[in-house]
Amino acid sequence: AQAAAEGQPTVQDLLPADNAGAAAGDAATDSASAGDLGLAADNAAADVGSGSLTRQLGEALSLSTLRGHFLNGMRISAALLLGVVALYGGKKLFDWVWTQFS
Repeated sequence: AQAAAEGQPTVQDLLPADNAGAAAGDAATDSASAGDLGLAADNAAADVGSGSLTRQLGEALSLSTLRGHFLNGMRISAALLLGVVALYGGKKLFDWVWTQFS
């Protein structure tokens, strides 16, 4: 009760709305320190973030995303290969022209 009177957030303020009812029993003991409140908020954020993490992982490993990354890699590899071939061919052409006109 003293933390709320000083304007510091309580456990209910830090938890998402769907977990606020579950934390009501935990918050019945108002003798928690500020460090304990931060720990409770971190645990709640980890619980909420884990569903988001698996969703993001599923999107990152989807076939269309992997196909797009593969095709971009093939394009970059082809561009690098063509650049090397162009440099090598240009050097050979320059050497041939140099021998013809010198």
